[in-house]
Amino acid sequence: MDKPIVSKNLSIALKGVFCIFVLLHHLIRTGNQFIDSILHILGPIAVGGFFFISGYGLVVNYIKFGKAYLKKLISKRIPIIYGIIVLVNIVYLIYFLLSTPAELSFLNIFASVFYLSFLDAFVPLYSWIYFLVDLLTYYIVFALVFMVIELIKNINKKPQASAVILTIVFFLVFIIVSLINGYYLDRRAIFCFVLGVLLSAFEQKLLMLTPKIKLIFSIILITAFILLFALFNTYLVSEQILPLIFCIIVATILAYHTPTIKPILFMGEICLYVYLTHGLFFEIINKYSSLSPYLRAVIVCVITVVISYLLYLLVDGIKRKKIKSFKNKN
Repeated sequence: MDKPIVSKNLSIALKGVFCIFVLLHHLIRTGNQFIDSILHILGPIAVGGFFFISGYGLVVNYIKFGKAYLKKLISKRIPIIYGIIVLVNIVYLIYFLLSTPAELSFLNIFASVFYLSFLDAFVPLYSWIYFLVDLLTYYIVFALVFMVIELIKNINKKPQASAVILTIVFFLVFIIVSLINGYYLDRRAIFCFVLGVLLSAFEQKLLMLTPKIKLIFSIILITAFILLFALFNTYLVSEQILPLIFCIIVATILAYHTPTIKPILFMGEICLYVYLTHGLFFEIINKYSSLSPYLRAVIVCVITVVISYLLYLLVDGIKRKKIKSFKNKN
């Protein structure tokens, strides 16, 4: 693969932007219907953006490393994501037990900490953790589909065909689950993940588009986004179509761009920790503070960014020590 459309630097910057979107979506309410509707749509757009980057990155690495990457995905990345979910749930469980008079049985605790949502005893400890749960699910589906594809001759060396098969699987699963359970938040912006997969597999085709065609295409998409946002307030539009259009616009306009805005890159580096911690600080500040909503939001943001940066430094330091130790052994 040649130089990717979404470079590592661009993906970090996009994560930074989507991280800010998440904070605005969760922490700010103005009472103005128009402004609040914009703040609301930032949520699914941010989720879709993260899914888009994840889907894109999976295929880039699969094309580069092949079956070895699938093994790494299954043996390391998927367990790590699940471990993060469990660890975060333990932290929120402690807060829940300390701040809520309601008692939880052992089965409640077990089902909730390990996110066994199919059990009646399940109690969501951190409602915003659904993003990581969805991401974990998509990673597992990706790994299973591509492992099966690896066994099929004449397809396993064609990432385009593999991406199309994965897209079909996602559509079928989405339709079947929706028919059984109805629409709900946990499938928010699901097709942005598929978009990332398809873009990565077919990105060389986009090189044939001239700047003029890209400009016209971007204008059409932006116009469609504004019209859909203004005229339709349905689940399908706000939770699926608008995030999808936004990601296509981003991919079209920012292709091969290398951002250098340091605050955005900084937020991109710590975005995971921001996502995992801001809910806890939001709950604590809202419960024990009588300050104005805007001031509370500012305090939550400041505390979240500081703690997230400290966590980032801690984890990064541990990673560096492991790498150094591994190199010394070899």
